[in-house]
Amino acid sequence: MDYEGLPLITREEYRRTFQTGSPAEARVALLRVVLHDADHDWAEGECCAALRDPRKDVRLAGAMGLAHLARLSRRLGPRALSLLHELRNTPELGGYVEDALDDLMVFGPSDEQ
Repeated sequence: MDYEGLPLITREEYRRTFQTGSPAEARVALLRVVLHDADHDWAEGECCAALRDPRKDVRLAGAMGLAHLARLSRRLGPRALSLLHELRNTPELGGYVEDALDDLMVFGPSDEQ
């Protein structure tokens, strides 16, 4: 598999793509935000909202985004942690949620430690 870097995205472009793009485009847009937006808290909030989105691809991106944020910033807020714990046993998200929690345990302190 070839790695493809995700380019920078503006918030305006993100919002437009997230609202009107396909589920796959919305997923990629969210991950671009996670990797490039300087406001960790805003990006984390977008991931948390994505975990409640009706589109499966977007929910998966929300969990993957939180895992990336845990690695990049070495922290997650209480809302993100609460959602991850709530969703850890769901069949469609459980593995991704466990990855996010594992990344937080490995890469940074949390309220759980």
